[in-house]
Parts: sequence; structure tokens; C-alpha cells
Amino acid sequence: ASGIAAGFNAPVAGLFFALESVQSNYGPEEARERGPPMQLLAAVLAATVSQLGLGSSPAVDLEFFGWVPARSLWELPFFILLGLLCGLVAAALRYMRQLGKKTFAAAEDAGCPKFLFPIVAGIIVAIVTFSDSTKEVLYKGFANVNLVLD
Repeated sequence: ASGIAAGFNAPVAGLFFALESVQSNYGPEEARERGPPMQLLAAVLAATVSQLGLGSSPAVDLEFFGWVPARSLWELPFFILLGLLCGLVAAALRYMRQLGKKTFAAAEDAGCPKFLFPIVAGIIVAIVTFSDSTKEVLYKGFANVNLVLD
């Protein structure tokens, strides 16, 4: 909640994102116990600190992408196709997440200590980052976001 709220100056979106994330990982009762008040507090505090420290300018400059539906309906099929593609990518990421959970559960059952799991994840990220020209795996601020949008 706080990352979305501070990064994009959107505390309500951060709250909804956090609620959705918590509810997808826990049952409904556990999610209600863990979540909304603390997530709301985190989102509001992060947005406030971000606005005080960075100002209230938007994180991403979207004026270049002004889409007026009345003038350019020819773009609508591309947006629908993009939405379908994003849905497929989301399904693939969900499958990879479940595969990762099963892999780490099997490693834990085999006797691997849990404190090694973040180390293994860090090594995987380092290999992906430095093995190819995919330096964008590491977040370097809004310059990367604007690079993608340009």
C-alpha cells in the first residue's frame, strides 16, 4: 500500500492493491484480521511523506498520451488486444508464483533452512539482471517508467 501510494501519489489505489494482495494470499477471515486499518494508515502516511518530500507533481507525465475516445476510436481494438495480452501475462505470472511456492515448499521439506530462500531469490535476480542487457529488472526510479512510455 505504501509503495503504490508514495510512488504514484495514489493512496486509494495503494490501499486497494494491498487489500487485493492480502486477500489473494490468505483466507477471508485472516485477511480481515490482518489488513484494512494498517494498510490504510500505511498508504496515507506514505502519500503524505511523499508529497512533503517530493512535491505533489505526478510521478509519470501522461500528457503525451492524451487519448480522447471521440476523436480516435481506431485505437480501441489495440487497447482490447493489450488487455487480453496483459491477462495472459497475469495468468503466466500466477502460474510461476504457484510453481515457486511448490518449489520452495519441496526445498523446505527436503531440509533446506528457510533463511536461505531470500539469498537464493537474490542470486536469481542477480543472474537475470547481469546475464543479459536487462538492467531494467532493477528499479532505477521513474526514468525507467518514462523510458517504457516513450
